[in-house]
Parts: sequence; structure tokens; C-alpha cells
Amino acid sequence: MTDNHQPNLWGFDTEATGGKVGKNHPETSRVAAAKVKSGSQKAQIIIALSNSSEGLTAHALSRKVLNSGNETISANQSATRLGELREQGLAVYLYGGIGKPIERETTPGNTGYVHVLTQMGNEAALSIRLAEGGLQSDTTKEALLAAGQGDRIWSTRKRNK
Repeated sequence: MTDNHQPNLWGFDTEATGGKVGKNHPETSRVAAAKVKSGSQKAQIIIALSNSSEGLTAHALSRKVLNSGNETISANQSATRLGELREQGLAVYLYGGIGKPIERETTPGNTGYVHVLTQMGNEAALSIRLAEGGLQSDTTKEALLAAGQGDRIWSTRKRNK
């Protein structure tokens, strides 16, 4: 974490880089993992999970999360970020009536565990939305700017697109 990024309530810097990599992966994987904007991906996953009433698998999340090149991430990357969020207490598996994690089809013949946010994860989603100005519509923001009241916009921070 760089000096200009402050710790936050959800336990990770949304601008942080670096991700996990398995012991048996080649050096190219280690180099790529060091460049991953893991904080941004985790924030995107938290928002996607908060928008889902039924939870999502890593596969489904991989189609919703963009890397720094504006490409969707792999299911393996989203599974890694989900593991990190579970370790931080922000996400959990969704359990069914018999006490087993619910699985959902991902690709023909394959399934994945469904994830949901914890209470702390939902609080993180709200904080992320507030930090990014996501609770004010673009129309409201434009009207505030036009009226010379840009200071009333909850956040003027722009995401890299």
C-alpha cells in the first residue's frame, strides 16, 4: 500500500496491486500476479454480490469484473479474490437447508459454490458506493455541478475506465 492510500473499514485498499499465486505456477504467473489490481477486483466483486439477491459463483462473477485493461477476469481470478474476501470475513458460501454449500451450474457439467456477502461485506459495499459516489445518480451530479454545488457530490473520484 502506498502512502497516499488510506486503510479503510473493509480491510483492503481498492487501489492495491498484487494477488495470490500457487506454489507450482511458473514465474510468468508470479509476475502477472504482482501486477493484478486485486483491490479493485475485490471492490467490484463486493458490489456485484451486493447487487445479487441470490448470490453468485466465481464463474458468474468473472463475467462482471474487469481488469485494468477493461477485459473480464478469469474464473480462477475471481475465485482467488472470493477466497481473500472469505478470509477477511466479507463473503461466505451460501448454505442450503441441509447445511451444505449451494452449488450452481457454471459450464456444462460443472458447478461452483454460490457466494453472498456477510453483514460486514454489505457494509463494505455501502462504503464503496459512497466513496465512488454510486448512491447519487448522474443526473443529480450534473445538476449539482450546473448549480455550482459540486461540493455536494458525495465523491468526485473517477474510476479508471
